[in-house]
Amino acid sequence: MIISMTRLQKILLAAILAGIILLLTSGSWVPRIGIIYTVYLMRSDPWLVILPTPKNILKANAITSTALSYNGLSFQVPWKSINPRHNQETFTAASSDGGKTIFISREINIKDNLIRKTPDDVAMLKLFFGEEALSSQYAIYKRILYASPNNIAAFSRLSASLPQITLVTLKKALVMNAGESIGEFENSEIRGFQFGDASSTSTAITLFDKEDRRYLMGIRGATEEEIDYVLSSMKAAGEE
Repeated sequence: MIISMTRLQKILLAAILAGIILLLTSGSWVPRIGIIYTVYLMRSDPWLVILPTPKNILKANAITSTALSYNGLSFQVPWKSINPRHNQETFTAASSDGGKTIFISREINIKDNLIRKTPDDVAMLKLFFGEEALSSQYAIYKRILYASPNNIAAFSRLSASLPQITLVTLKKALVMNAGESIGEFENSEIRGFQFGDASSTSTAITLFDKEDRRYLMGIRGATEEEIDYVLSSMKAAGEE
């Protein structure tokens, strides 16, 4: 006797077969769904797609300036009267009227921190950052800032997407919010990146000296010319 299948039975059978196929192929589609969702979340942060653009540090002429130093770095601020305070970790200074402030801290070495924690994963680090990028922490930081979720193909294999996903994740963790611009600058003494400009509520700057030491600087209330003046005056403490 041949028993014909009802429409409901056919639907149930098709659902069971589909479930079996999904289980058997989960190794390929589960990671892909993860990539698609990750890319979607990353692209929901507009500033993550922002890439550095060249910034020229203009040498400004200040009427009055104050020479300061912190943790191996000397610089000048174009304000007549300031109230500096510093300890081993941070340096802060504000103009006498409190309208302009500057903050500097010495940051951990990204390169040493990565390699020290993962001494057996140098090959993986080279895959993520490139061999040249591991030459200095500045090069690593630059590699991270040039990462973008737009460079991640949603339907690519996990092995191909993982380096860019890692770089963009680090970009979000290190920078937090780049505002509307990332300026890349370099002169004979320092090089680094400026996040936002004088029109922003505050301007954050990550800079590296000639010894590849990394500093984080925040400036509030200053004009772009004053920011350039501070950057152009920076050099190793003790240099003329």
